[in-house]
Amino acid sequence: GAYGAALPESLLSLGLLLQNRGRHKDALALFKRGAHVVRINEGLNSAAQIPLLRGEIDSHIASGDYELADERQEYLYRVQTYNFKTGQELTEAYLQHAQWQLDAFVLRFDKHGHVRLMNTAEYYARARDEVTAREGATSTNLYEPLIGLLRTQYLIQGHVIDSSLSSSSSPNLNQERYRYARYRLIANDVAQDTILRLGQLERGTMDPTVRRLAADIMLADWLLWSGNRQQAMAYYGASMQELSELPAAQTLMAALEGDPRPLPDLGNLHGLPNAVDEGGEDVVELSFDVTSSGRVVNLNRHDENKALNGKANRLMRLLRRTPFRPRFEGSEPVQSNNLVRNFRIED
Repeated sequence: GAYGAALPESLLSLGLLLQNRGRHKDALALFKRGAHVVRINEGLNSAAQIPLLRGEIDSHIASGDYELADERQEYLYRVQTYNFKTGQELTEAYLQHAQWQLDAFVLRFDKHGHVRLMNTAEYYARARDEVTAREGATSTNLYEPLIGLLRTQYLIQGHVIDSSLSSSSSPNLNQERYRYARYRLIANDVAQDTILRLGQLERGTMDPTVRRLAADIMLADWLLWSGNRQQAMAYYGASMQELSELPAAQTLMAALEGDPRPLPDLGNLHGLPNAVDEGGEDVVELSFDVTSSGRVVNLNRHDENKALNGKANRLMRLLRRTPFRPRFEGSEPVQSNNLVRNFRIED
């Protein structure tokens, strides 16, 4: 019949098949029908509709309809938290929703980027607390929520509320501003606590002392990025001194003695475009020095792609503002001269 209990599974399979073939409109119709049948047979919050909702979200994204994808993601989260009160499934729901909010911020789904970042921090914190309560403070499963929470603190510190927002477009704007100001105020404490927790995790075969010192380097990165250069250099120096005396730290030492790294060194959060090996019509070639305190100086442009002048100027301004973890020789930071980078400028 039209509401047979086995029908949703068949609709899901066919929907996924059509989705893989790029027929997202047809797939969406099947996913929606399957979810409707589940709700009729098992109730509004049945967990059986979760894979169908995920299918809907994927097809909405593929079709470029982010608003509907956002709505379905919110509904998916409600269904997940209704059914999963604790355990790994609840943690995965928190992590998935945190990633969704972060993607919405990065892709600029709307002008409420500050709300997206607050949501991201909240869901990563919930995942952190859920895993800690279930598995203890050193569980390897804490890495994802902790590193996600740390990335979010960088973004919160670097993002300001869109000045074009008005009370008419956001009725709760004043309350949001107050909340966001508090999030920014505590970002330093949250970041440092998160880094401390990262240093305590049991991760593979890494030597515990190396793990702790790697976290100290992350803390120095945070301090340098947030403008506390003197304190950052003290942490770098003390950490490098200990690392240089540990045979188990050779891999980490090699990375720190390599080229300077733009901060934050957590994915592409620094905002610089990808560096490529060769030039081209869409590539800006720059040379610069990085001082022992992590500042970019002597920045020069060498390509002749005049069509990129505007974007190249913006890139150079960004590069001058970007702090770098300096290169180290032993325990001492040193200046790196004549670094040449080809940056691909994408629209």
